[in-house]
Amino acid sequence: MNEKANEKQPNEIKPDPSRACFLTTATVEAQGLPDDCEPLQLARYLRDHEMKSKKELSAVDLYYEIAPEIVARCDKEEWAVFWRDHIRKITALVKLGEYDLAKDLYTFATASLVNKKITHYADVRMVDRVYSYGLHGVGQTWLPYWMRYGLLKTALFAGLSYQSVRLGILKRKHSQAIDM
Repeated sequence: MNEKANEKQPNEIKPDPSRACFLTTATVEAQGLPDDCEPLQLARYLRDHEMKSKKELSAVDLYYEIAPEIVARCDKEEWAVFWRDHIRKITALVKLGEYDLAKDLYTFATASLVNKKITHYADVRMVDRVYSYGLHGVGQTWLPYWMRYGLLKTALFAGLSYQSVRLGILKRKHSQAIDM
């Protein structure tokens, strides 16, 4: 058994109620699950206890800024896909103590929604915020918007393509546990 799984169990941790898990909450609600269900508790555990680096905390801050808009733009069918393709697998990985892979998969899933739902050309504020985070604001003051938008979409495409392949390889190790 994985040694990480012998550490403090995620279900024993109380989440910070002031910080909602927007995407996971929308997903479990679409599945008809309660607010205290295991996938939501495990997502909160992952956020509150396993995301500690400066980069991860910065990503969480960006998440709280953009996630409500993602939720507003998704429908029930999209949440069903998010459940099937991501949340079930992330839940299984957290239960296995595979926190790094679970974080990577959640980050990938969120970035996919960011790319699909809030980086449209007309979403100037959202595009600029994601650009500032993802590309560290390089050229943000002097590059024209159309160029920043193009750079962001290119970076998202390249990053998501790379992560899709990388995560596909890593998930094979746990395929029986996460492909229920």
